[in-house]
Amino acid sequence: MTRTATPKHDFATRLSVETLGQLDVLVRSGKYKNRTAAIEAGVARLFKEQSEDLERKRQALARVAGSLPIGITPERWREAEFDRLDWEAQRIMGHK
Repeated sequence: MTRTATPKHDFATRLSVETLGQLDVLVRSGKYKNRTAAIEAGVARLFKEQSEDLERKRQALARVAGSLPIGITPERWREAEFDRLDWEAQRIMGHK
């Protein structure tokens, strides 16, 4: 009986003939010990890519967050609106 580092759980799945063939080619290439190892490697790679993509999006949002008004309260909104209206009135009257 072979012991693995992490416990495995059985589950049933269905794969297309093409996918199963690709899986077998990966195993025959010697890079993966068996189908399970190949599937686990594929899932790990997809999970890592998805996590990295999400982190890139978070960082992009953080970079532009400085240009977005954060923490707007009703009072701040009202003050900003009054400032805008004052500016608009000054502009219309030719003072700016």
